Amino acid sequence: MSNIYDIAKISGVSRSTVSRVLNNSPNVNEKTRRQVLAVIEQLGYTPNVAARSLARRKTYVLGIVSDSLFTPYSSKLAGKIVEAVSRTDYTTVLCPLFPGRSIFRTLFGKVDGIIELNYNSLTVAEKQEFIDGGIPVVSFDNKTSLSAITEVSIDNYYSSYKATEYLIRQGHRRIGHIYGAPYFTFDERLEGYRKALEDNGLPFREEWVMRGDNIYRTTYERAYQLIGQDLTAIFAGSDIMALGYMKLAAELDIRVPEDVSIIGFDDISNDSYYFEENMDITTLRQPMGDIAGYIVEAMLHLLDKGEKLPNKAFVSELVRLTATVRRVGATR
Repeated sequence: MSNIYDIAKISGVSRSTVSRVLNNSPNVNEKTRRQVLAVIEQLGYTPNVAARSLARRKTYVLGIVSDSLFTPYSSKLAGKIVEAVSRTDYTTVLCPLFPGRSIFRTLFGKVDGIIELNYNSLTVAEKQEFIDGGIPVVSFDNKTSLSAITEVSIDNYYSSYKATEYLIRQGHRRIGHIYGAPYFTFDERLEGYRKALEDNGLPFREEWVMRGDNIYRTTYERAYQLIGQDLTAIFAGSDIMALGYMKLAAELDIRVPEDVSIIGFDDISNDSYYFEENMDITTLRQPMGDIAGYIVEAMLHLLDKGEKLPNKAFVSELVRLTATVRRVGATR
């Protein structure tokens, strides 16, 4: 018996395109529509009405999907979302993503909505497939061309600008940056750092920027690139990378904040479940409770009213201002 996957393969189009044709979506050009319909007729395919009916029946389950669900940041945010959903009539299922597994096949008909965490956890085609199947999507820390999706994010640029400017106000002039990886979250954090330097008449130097890939071990191994450049402060694009730098600094008897000040991002550094250091650092705290609340509110709005709430970016708060930051020239 043929199915939607067979039709997509023979037609040379995506499964989401076949789904749009079957649902009479206007977002398919006429040539492609005729091509797909011809294959459907050739195969004698008949949509499984019972399955489609099941997919549209309320399950009161929301799927949380992520390709990094077990990282400190994602697991903490997922926990906040689960907590927010528990105050509604819905429940949640956590679904980590693995290569080669179709998330659409796994969840279609089993959830009413999809909450996507982190950059590119789902492809545009996968998100469109859910939307075409009547399952709304809310994305966090992602940017997409799909207007039907509510996007929730952090104002990475302004938050990073604020952190760098705080270091400048403490008298620091030689400030390095630990960059995460090449996607918009860390690009925006880098630009916030760069702009704060520029607005305060300070130079931006490529040699003062080190890539840590948002990995603790990688940052630890590469931190030599910044140590020895006579920097007085570091703005790290995440707490994970801040701690990786601090580990090497401690091994080299470089004191924080006496010898070098450091600011992280995310506020997960004092989570002893992940980090044996279990230490407080000066960092940008993301309002995870508010973020989770808005994600759930946006999803319920899509489910109950069929309307999309505005995209929203949250500003992080600089906390524990003196934990790992020392004013230049100050003594204790």
